[in-house]
This record gives sequence, structure tokens and C-alpha cells, in this order.
Amino acid sequence: MLLDNDDNEVDLDAISKVSGVKITDKIVRDICEAKSDVLTLNMTSCGDVTDLGLVSVGKHWKNLQAVTLAGCEQISHVGLRSLALNCRKLQTISFMDYAIDDHGLRIIAANLMSLEHIHLTGCQKVTDRGLSEIAHCCRKLKTLQLGGCFKIGESGIWGLRELIHCQDLEEIDLSDCIYLSDKGILAVAKRCPVLKKIHISRCPYLGGRVVAKVVALSTNLVDFAASESCKEWSNEELGIMIEECQDRIQRLDLSFASIQSKEIELICRCSKLVDLKLSGCQVGDEDIVIIGKVRISGERVAFQLVHYIY
Repeated sequence: MLLDNDDNEVDLDAISKVSGVKITDKIVRDICEAKSDVLTLNMTSCGDVTDLGLVSVGKHWKNLQAVTLAGCEQISHVGLRSLALNCRKLQTISFMDYAIDDHGLRIIAANLMSLEHIHLTGCQKVTDRGLSEIAHCCRKLKTLQLGGCFKIGESGIWGLRELIHCQDLEEIDLSDCIYLSDKGILAVAKRCPVLKKIHISRCPYLGGRVVAKVVALSTNLVDFAASESCKEWSNEELGIMIEECQDRIQRLDLSFASIQSKEIELICRCSKLVDLKLSGCQVGDEDIVIIGKVRISGERVAFQLVHYIY
């Protein structure tokens, strides 16, 4: 059934697509009984699997390290509790576009304190309370993806302040968190000293001057995205921000910013840049030629530009 006995990964999504068979609780149970020592499980779009399927996973695969539950609509808190109680070695868990709520996160946080990577992209029921639970309990976190969790910041910045417990946090994605404020993103930067990746695209209430300060505080920052959030930032603010990370930034997304030649020149001085996105920016021909000539370590910078003026 597309299973390799020597492989420690089970991709139920791929099995379903290749075989044309819907994954059910019975199929999950049969695979669990037939295969041992599974470390990685992908259950993306397994919409027919219920709590019973997750109970089988917890019963047979106690060494599981990573699981993806995106689109598993019939799994409730009962199944999550079984998974969390039995699979204590989990390091990575993904709920992308899954209807997990704060109660579900409380179950995860209380039982899986060694989690290092939590993906909650598109989980619209997650609020500041759920973030607080995760931040307070899962103190080994390295990656936290909250893109599309639009309720984050709705009740203030107290949930973001709890990230002070996550001193190892390296990556955070707060894109599309429409209530994210200057105070909120500043609280994150001050409390998480080793951040390497900050994504804050499409967050309309962020000011350029404060974000420049965030970039300055994040001395390990190599990946920064502020697409559309940067629309109203002044050229002075953009310039300060670019200068603050010039010696370390590798990936930069300033799509839809009001970029001018001076800022282009500053970007071209970013000695470690490998990926640049300026989609929607009104960049002239001369600036495009300048960027096109930039080579870092013998390789051209990957450059994405959708619109420019002559």
C-alpha cells in the first residue's frame, strides 16, 4: 500500500492521491498495526479520519516526532488529547487550516512541552489566550507560524508578551494578523533575542519607524518580510530599516513599498542578500539594471518584480 517498511515516514495524503482511496479510521489502524517506528506522519486532507484514527496513531507510534493534521475536520479534542498523551516525543506539529481552538492548544501545550515547531497558519479560531498557553508551556519553541490567525492581538499584546518564555524562538510568522500593533511586534522583538525570521506581511497597523527598531533589536535577523505592511512607510523609515540589517539580511520582501533609487542603492549593499521581492514596487529601468548586476558569492540575487515604471 505504497509503504516502505524501512521508511520511518507515512504520508497518508500521498497514499490517498496515488491510490484514489479515501483514508479512513480502518486504513489508519491497519497501517499502524503493520508498520512500526514511524517518526513522521502527514495526515493532510484526511477529512474522513476521526478521533479513532488518532487513537490508533497514539497507541502504536509513541516515538512520533512530527505530525501534520491540516484539513482533518473530524478530529476533536478527544483525538488531540490521545495524541498528546501518548506521543510525548513530538517536536513538530502542524494544524494549518485546521479548526483548532484555544482549548485544543491548551491540551497540546499541557502535554507536549518539548515542542520545537508549531504551525498554525490559517487557524482562525486561535486567539491571544491560545498563544499565551503555547508560549507559557512550550518553552523550547524555535518556530511559531501564526499567519492568518487574525484574532492574535485583538485583545491587546498580553499574549505576545508571553513569548518571553520562548528564549530559543528563531522564526515567527505573524502575516495577516490584522490587529498586530507597533507595541505588539516590539514586545516580540524585545522578548525573543535570537529571532532569525520575522514575517509581518499584510499587517496594516505597523509603523515604519517601530519596525526599523524591531529590525535593529533582532541582531540575528536573516529573513524579513513586510509585503503590503510597508505601503505607507516613508522612504526615510525604509532606509533606516534596510541599513539596520544590511550586514546580515539574506531574504527581504518589501513588496508594494514606495521604493526609490536611494533605497535600491542601500539594498544593493546588503552583502549577504540572496532573495529579494519587490512586487508591486514602482521601480525604474535604471534601478532594475543595478539590481540585476548584483552578485553575492558569485551568484545572482533572486529578484522578483511584478510591476515597474519606465
